[in-house]
Amino acid sequence: MEANVIKCPNCGASSTNHTNCEYCGSLLVRFVDKGIDLSTTSYLTNSKVYAGLIDALKQNLDRQELSESAVETGIFYKSSSTVKLSRKRHGVATVFRSGSTTWSDGDPIKLGDKNRGLVIKFSFVKHAEGNDVSDERIERQLQDFKSLGSFPLFTPHSGIYMRPGSSIRFRSQEYAIDFGHDVEGAARLISEVLSKVYGIPDDAQLVYLGEEEDIPTEEHEVTNENHVKKIKKVLKGDEMWICGGAILVSLICLIVGFAFGNTLLIILNVLTLPIFIMLYLGKISKVYFWPALFLWGILSFVIFKVLT
Repeated sequence: MEANVIKCPNCGASSTNHTNCEYCGSLLVRFVDKGIDLSTTSYLTNSKVYAGLIDALKQNLDRQELSESAVETGIFYKSSSTVKLSRKRHGVATVFRSGSTTWSDGDPIKLGDKNRGLVIKFSFVKHAEGNDVSDERIERQLQDFKSLGSFPLFTPHSGIYMRPGSSIRFRSQEYAIDFGHDVEGAARLISEVLSKVYGIPDDAQLVYLGEEEDIPTEEHEVTNENHVKKIKKVLKGDEMWICGGAILVSLICLIVGFAFGNTLLIILNVLTLPIFIMLYLGKISKVYFWPALFLWGILSFVIFKVLT
């Protein structure tokens, strides 16, 4: 009996593997196998993928080459930069080596194999006894997750467990999927879940941490923000060329001033040349560049008029 052949939406090859395309490794063959219309989804482009996600998944695969462990990568999001990042409160998804880890209640996740591949797990955890204010929000997220076109691709698991150091029992409904080596397909699907289920903005800066990586401190985050602000205030592109030209012309004017003994020309360029150099090196904000260039140009013009 012939194997059922389907056309891979990613590379166009005819594939008999309905899990990952045997030619390009794409998991999009699963959508065809399940009868999901890809034209109504964002899985065919990277336009909706969160910044840094593809690189984080590639790094996970690279780390798997060096270790036999689960090689976990946590994906975290916090809505405010002033809030300290918490693994427990801000984790939205976990990526790990195929066939290497368990569900929250300890049962093994039997997906893929341990050779090399990516499995991602989404967890919806509520209190087993009684109600908590967060349970309603989690239930809404679960229903949003179940309404996704990709939902049939996930393997479900339910269980009850207690977290280390806690006497509270939790009821978990979890869903995992084995991506194989398809990093881009994985990033697209993960991004859809984070956007449509967790409501994370498209331009959000997610945090990706390995199991042994330290959580960034607030001071570190503030430093990064200041660094980004600084980058936005330095010269670049054509402004760098103009500033370089201004430095050269100012230097020539300074030499001319000394050659002809023109005090005004010397004073003007002794004052402006250091400013242009500091702007060029990014030592001061570019907001001063155009005013300084304009003032220097006007004064230079007046002085040369006086000389002639």
